[in-house]
Formats: sequence, structure tokens, C-alpha cells
Amino acid sequence: MENTTIQISPRTREKINSPTGHKKLSYDELLNALMSLIPEGVYS
Repeated sequence: MENTTIQISPRTREKINSPTGHKKLSYDELLNALMSLIPEGVYS
């Protein structure tokens, strides 16, 4: 798997890292979950 870097604001990082009672996801899992919500062909 190729790695890449993304930039997120400190506030967004806090939200991602804060305990919410949900299963903790890696950034890769989170991004894939978000991308699965976008219809195919919208991004490529």
C-alpha cells in the first residue's frame, strides 16, 4: 500500500481522536468509510 500525507486542522484531529464510545478507526479505515458514502465516479 502506498502512503500519502493529508493535512487536517487541529480541531478535526481532536474530534477524530476523542473518545466517542465508537470503535476506534485508523485514518485509512475512516477515509475508506467516508469514500464509500460517495457515489462511484464522483471522485477519481
